[in-house]
Amino acid sequence: MGNWFGGFMGFGFFFFLLFTALIVYLIWSIAAKGSSSSAGRNEESAEQILEKRYARGELSEEEYERMRAKLKNKS
Repeated sequence: MGNWFGGFMGFGFFFFLLFTALIVYLIWSIAAKGSSSSAGRNEESAEQILEKRYARGELSEEEYERMRAKLKNKS
């Protein structure tokens, strides 16, 4: 009565753990892929962002030069 699985109890438990780990990994990878695409990693430097803002006309020349000088002093 105690040997219902014919000695394969250990392997069954191993495959159960392997299957569970696979499911957890798949869920994690899908969640990580979804969060990175929706967040949109911003890898631009501060100077690049400043240049784009100036090019779009969001900053005057004086503002651009002042902010650029501040960034240069921090480096």
